Amino acid sequence: MAGDRVMRCLNEIAARHHGGIVAVVGHGTLFSQFTSTLKGERPTEAYKNSIPFAGVAIVAHADAWRLVSDFASFGSGPHENL
Repeated sequence: MAGDRVMRCLNEIAARHHGGIVAVVGHGTLFSQFTSTLKGERPTEAYKNSIPFAGVAIVAHADAWRLVSDFASFGSGPHENL
């Protein structure tokens, strides 16, 4: 049910901001359900646990969702990549 909910929410965000750039922040547990679907995989516990603290995933939407970059760390400090 959580996977369906995140998909509905992100589809609505994509429709409202068509052609724009949007940052969406949430818990990796929820977003792992979304990104695993884009990868064509089941959202396993191992995948969820592989997401680093403050991990970043990048997705794109034109006619469909596409995973651009799976979860990765975004620097080791709070200002590393600013």
